[in-house]
This record gives sequence, structure tokens and C-alpha cells, in this order.
Amino acid sequence: MDKFVGMTVYGRPEVYIDSGITFKFTPTSFKVFEVGDDGSVALPLSNAEGEYICKHRESVRYVLCKVSVSTKDAVDALMRVIGVKAGYAGLKDTNAFACQYVTVKCRPGLHLRKKYVLLDGAARFYFKDVRQFMIKRGDLEGNVFEVTVDNIGRVKGSTLRKVLQIASVAPFPNFYGYQRFGTRRPVSHIIGQKLLEGSYEEAVDALLAPVAIDRESWRVLRARRAYANGYLKESYKLFPKSFRLERRVLRAIMRGKTFKEALMTLGQWYLRFFIEAYQAYLFNLALSKAIAYSDGLDNLVSRCEVFPLPKPGLSKDECTRYIISIMKEVSFKAPSEFRKFLRSGARETYFNVRNLAWEVINEEKLSLRFTLRPATYASVLLRELLREGLKLT
Repeated sequence: MDKFVGMTVYGRPEVYIDSGITFKFTPTSFKVFEVGDDGSVALPLSNAEGEYICKHRESVRYVLCKVSVSTKDAVDALMRVIGVKAGYAGLKDTNAFACQYVTVKCRPGLHLRKKYVLLDGAARFYFKDVRQFMIKRGDLEGNVFEVTVDNIGRVKGSTLRKVLQIASVAPFPNFYGYQRFGTRRPVSHIIGQKLLEGSYEEAVDALLAPVAIDRESWRVLRARRAYANGYLKESYKLFPKSFRLERRVLRAIMRGKTFKEALMTLGQWYLRFFIEAYQAYLFNLALSKAIAYSDGLDNLVSRCEVFPLPKPGLSKDECTRYIISIMKEVSFKAPSEFRKFLRSGARETYFNVRNLAWEVINEEKLSLRFTLRPATYASVLLRELLREGLKLT
């Protein structure tokens, strides 16, 4: 799984706790709470009752708390109900219990409920306050994580304290985590690569057909095999309704659309998401290579605090050479019209954990609470601490 998403090295071998410790991504073991641009933490609000009547074109801020649903699906459901635009700062893991801020754009006289329960209770919106501006991508200070790890009893207390004390101060490699590619089926970057290359049939296959590391239900695997064998109607019926992207593309193909036309039905948001996932994969490969060639993360960080995001036209220097080298190795191509979705900018090569606190519960469970800056993944930290004990399904 690590190699499939470009993470081929560990950056902090000294913080590996012990074999036998396990962690599984569930809403009870993995919780995330967004820290807004005003420093406040997004938490459920039990007293959100009644309604708010918009006076002008102000922005109303809600706390969205969700389980087993993506941020985009939750916000899209809200917009369908209220009929106005909503914005958010970033995506939160579908497998977590996650709370984050969402803003709604008012219009005079619009009645907004102070609490919305949507998607069969999977998404709950709580009225927080009124702001002047809408939240946009990146408008957050970070995220607070609460994680519970199991089978910790065999680890000596002195060993645990030593490892976690190192983790509280040492830099970690700033890989893009599994969630960026899909924890059950990490193919977002493959779809993005094929889109850029103009290989639209292969992009559709990456979305619909089986892959070697599928971690999905038996019914979904049957749907994928049916597609691979040419039974499109059977595949469509087998895919659960929650697999909206797969069903949308299948429906378009059955109606005679070309592979490209079928992919276009996904909309720009998803097309951009896939292409940025491919950039994330290349970044991970380059960071892995740089750590190995530098004989450790600390040596790399002393020379290169940031890497540019992979994109054609980069000027070569001591740090960009790792990105350029990886693009050459994979024969990076971006001739299609989707090249416009490539992100510009840079990403730091490392991150530090802030406010790390821990507690052993019932001698078998370890509770961790810590804060990470935006666009940094708790799963990358857990990967270093637990290695093979990290379960993604």
C-alpha cells in the first residue's frame, strides 16, 4: 500500500513503538476537529436550535460533523436543501468522525435552520456564528486529532515515553497520506495520470475495473469484475447507490457516450481532484527518493525545506532536482486539456507534531491527542509509529 502511493521509506525509524500494536481507521478510533482561521476548534454544538434570518449578504458559519461521508457530499446535500452556495476550507477523512467549519452565503430574508441533519444522520450542521466572508480552500489553522491505538500492554512505559517524547519534537516526512488516494482503493492518482495523458479508456478502467489491492466488499468487487468482463448493466446494478461516480460514468457509457464524455460527466471538481492526486503521488516518490539519497530526513530538511509541486517547466536546482528526476523516471506527460488542473506552488518536506499528549487507558489502549498544520496527514505520523500495525480498512 505504501509503495502504491509513493511512500517507499520511513523518515523517523526511531519512533517505531513495537510490533503487535494495532490501529484501525474507524469513527471511534480516529477523530479530527478543524481549527478555524480564528483559532477556534470545530466542535458539535448541542444548543443549535431555532432559525437565523439573513439580513444582508453576510456569511453564516456552521460546524459540520460527519461520519462515513465525504465533505463534498455533505456540503452538496446542504446546498440542495438551502439553495445557496456553501464553502469549506478542506476535505476531512471519510472514515473518521470529523468536524469542520462550513459557511453559507446569505441573501436578504433567507431563513436558515440552526441545525440540519442530512444524509440519514451522517452529516449534521450546527449554527456557530455570522461572519463577513465565506470560507475558502486553505482558511484554517490546522486540525486537532484524537486517536486510539490498541494492544499497547506489551510495551514498557519507559519505551513508550521515550518514543513519544521524540515524536513531539522531531520532524516527520510530509508525505501525502493514504486518504489523498483512497484508503480502500487507492487509484485516484492513476485516474489523474491517465486523464493528463489523454488515455481516457484507461482512466475509466482505473475508476471501474478491479485492481490488485482492492479492499472493498464482495458485492463491489463483483460489480468491478462484471465491468471488466463487459457486462455493463450487471455492473451498474451491483454498484451500491453510494458509488455515485462509478454509476454516473457507467450510465454515460451505456447511453453511448465516449470514454472522455463519460468522464466529463463527473464535473471539474472531481477531475481536478484526480489530477492533483497524481501530483501528490509524484511528490511522495520524490520525497522518498530525496530522504534516501540524503541519508535521512534531517539532512534533507537542512538543505530543502520545500519542494515544488510536480509540474512541467521547473527550473533545476539542489531541491527541485528530486521532483524533476521523478518526472523523468515516470515519463511525466500532460498534453491534454486537463493540464490546466495541475496545481502550482510548493509543499514543505517535513512537519512537526504540536501539543502531543498521551494516556494509557485500561493498560491496553493508548489515547493520542495532537495538532497538525493544514494539509498534513495524521496517517503519516501513525505509519511511522505503528508500521504493520496500521490497518486501513
